Amino acid sequence: MAQKRQLRAVLASAVVLGLGAVTTLALWSDSDTIFGTFTSTGFAVESATAPDGEFREQDGSGGTGEAVVLNFGIPFGGLTPGEPVETELWFRMATATSGEVRVLAPTVEQADLNEYLDIAVATGACSIHGQVLQSGALGQLTPSVQTLKLPPGDESGPGAAQALCIEATLRDTADLGVGNYSTGAVEWNFHVTERGVG
Repeated sequence: MAQKRQLRAVLASAVVLGLGAVTTLALWSDSDTIFGTFTSTGFAVESATAPDGEFREQDGSGGTGEAVVLNFGIPFGGLTPGEPVETELWFRMATATSGEVRVLAPTVEQADLNEYLDIAVATGACSIHGQVLQSGALGQLTPSVQTLKLPPGDESGPGAAQALCIEATLRDTADLGVGNYSTGAVEWNFHVTERGVG
C-alpha cells in the first residue's frame, strides 16, 4: 500500500500551491510576507483475510514480503468455466483518521491469464456483494473510481474492519485444450488515502 507515497504527494501539492500564492501576492505588494506550515498526521492501515483474522500493518513499501496472500478456495483440478471463486480482503484504520481504499489495476505474472479470467471487486463481504469497484477481463482492469470507506479508530482501538470481495471466473470461451493450462500469480495493489475526521 502506498499511504506514505500518497502523503508525500499531498504535501508536494500543498507546497506548490503555497508558492503560487506567495508569487501572486508579491506582484501586488513587496511588504507582505506569507509563511505556510504544512503538517500531516501519521496514519496506519491494517489488513487481513478475515474480519477476526490477524491484522497486519502495511507500511506502503509494497513487495511480496508485505503482501497478504489471498485464498480463492480453488477446487482440486482447477477452475471450472463459468463458476466463480472468491475471496475477501479486510482493511481497517489503526489510527484516529478515516481512510479510503482505491483498487489499482492488478499485475499478472502469466500474461495469458488476462484473456481467461473475468474479475469483479466489490465492497462488503462476499456474501453481500456491495458496490462494484472494478470489473471486467483481468487484462483490461483499470484503477477504481469509487472507493471503500474506512471508519477511524480511536483511543480504544482500530476502526471497524471493512471488506472487499474479489471474484474470479474462468471464461466459458477460455481455450483450455490439452496442455493449454496456465498458472500464475495475480497481484492487487491498493491505494489508501487518509481522510481527516472532524
